[in-house]
Amino acid sequence: MSARISRIFSRRRGLGRRVGFAWFPAALLFFGCAPTWKPLEINLAYEPIADSKSVEATRAPKPARIAIASVTDDRSNKDTIGTTNVPVLGDGILPWLNEGFRSLATYGHQVDDAAPPDRAAFPGFVLDVSLTKLYCSSQVASLRTAVICVVTFHQGDVVLGRRTYRGENVKEMALLTGSYFKFSEREIMYGLNYGLSSVVDQAERDLRAFIEER
Repeated sequence: MSARISRIFSRRRGLGRRVGFAWFPAALLFFGCAPTWKPLEINLAYEPIADSKSVEATRAPKPARIAIASVTDDRSNKDTIGTTNVPVLGDGILPWLNEGFRSLATYGHQVDDAAPPDRAAFPGFVLDVSLTKLYCSSQVASLRTAVICVVTFHQGDVVLGRRTYRGENVKEMALLTGSYFKFSEREIMYGLNYGLSSVVDQAERDLRAFIEER
């Protein structure tokens, strides 16, 4: 976490040197009433959000046995998960993502605790989950959060399909603090959990389709 903060600060110092001193008088006026710049650190914890589910998000008519073989963080930028006037740093991303996909059990599926030692012999479906984007962004008085994952479905040694899922949430308004709108850690975490719950729901719908085809 400290290394990421150092990288963020170094980029801000480099920008200041390039701009020079032309901004100094305006900065005195602005920063006189602005809050101290400090990253917001969030330890991600998954909680399913019922509002993100589709009408089809009910118990699966044909439950299956599932193994989450891999969960990887393949984001191009791992320093932050966005900004809400200050950079937002996230810890525990992979456990959070894994817990989200383990919630497939709430649809009636049996989710194994560990990856199968032999995929070809596994009597069910094997999932590989790749996180490609995770971010939050505030504009004026709204907070937008998004989660994007690529999920590969396997059965035996056959790749059934690879799908990209996107879950988003937009929250309007915020607590006006000083001279800027500030969103709380709880509000950001709700938006991220909303997005992941939506991603899991979309993946479960495709899983049902694969079950019907087999």
